[in-house]
Amino acid sequence: MGWLKKIGIILAKSAEILAFGGPVISALIPGKRDDQIVAVAQSVIGQAIQVVVQVEAFGAALALSGADKLKAAVGPIAEILLQFLKGRKIHDAAKFRAGVEKFTAGLADILSSLDDGGIETDSAMK
Repeated sequence: MGWLKKIGIILAKSAEILAFGGPVISALIPGKRDDQIVAVAQSVIGQAIQVVVQVEAFGAALALSGADKLKAAVGPIAEILLQFLKGRKIHDAAKFRAGVEKFTAGLADILSSLDDGGIETDSAMK
């Protein structure tokens, strides 16, 4: 089984963890506003992970280099982050873009660092 299929399974498992972890974190942080912040953060991270996985999929199909996959992912992830930062003005566009590139590359590194061994894909695919 390829890395991408396994990362999809990992993503599904991560969503389960976030679904469980969010309420636990919310319980530890008092207040409705804090619950909203946790929910938005989970959504932003989940959307960014989806972009990285999708870019990896079409990047593999098109035999793109890592640098080209990073370029392809930066735009959509920048849009996700801009939605999260809605109402905030970007003062330094070059610094923002560099930060998004680092965030995207870091997220791809995190996902790539995950061990795909021991993942039971048979039960997850049923």
